[in-house]
Amino acid sequence: MKKMVIFGGSGFLGREIIQQALHQNFDVTSISRSGAPEVRESWMNKVCWLKADVFDPSMWREKLVDVDVVIDAIGVLIGDEELYEKMNVLPAKILAKEASTMHVPTFVYISAKSFSEKFLTAYFTSKKEAERAVKFYYPDALIVRPSFMYGKRRKGTTAQAKFIQLAKKIPFVSSKITHLQPQAVEHVAHAIVAKLV
Repeated sequence: MKKMVIFGGSGFLGREIIQQALHQNFDVTSISRSGAPEVRESWMNKVCWLKADVFDPSMWREKLVDVDVVIDAIGVLIGDEELYEKMNVLPAKILAKEASTMHVPTFVYISAKSFSEKFLTAYFTSKKEAERAVKFYYPDALIVRPSFMYGKRRKGTTAQAKFIQLAKKIPFVSSKITHLQPQAVEHVAHAIVAKLV
């Protein structure tokens, strides 16, 4: 049985990745600042939930022993440059370094696909910087760049996805959002885990 440690597993994409990994018989440990989600679902009983500070490796380093894959699903979308540095870049540096030190063979980083040169510029820049940090330790890291993700766990995203699809049919609007392709979060998670089996 393969062992997976995911950081940020209680998040929107993180939960879906865990469920897909369980379907593939992974032994999953999720590490986050909140630990186990407050609202429990049956599948969550198969996961080892650890509440820990990503910035303090001494709290979770031992969990990387004999692990096959580490996934960094930590990140914030809305913030300023200081917050992006703290929550998008720094965790990637810490996790990649620690995973490399513990000889974890596979590292996955959840980045983002840039869809505009005018919106969320600092966010996309931080994701690129984090990618470079990861690649320093893992030249062959699996870098995942999803576009806008929608799903039932995040209210309003399905409606937003439909709106984006409609907007893409309007010529003067569609040219500005060419690279914005809504993706079901379940499909993104499935594609990630399929690469790890």
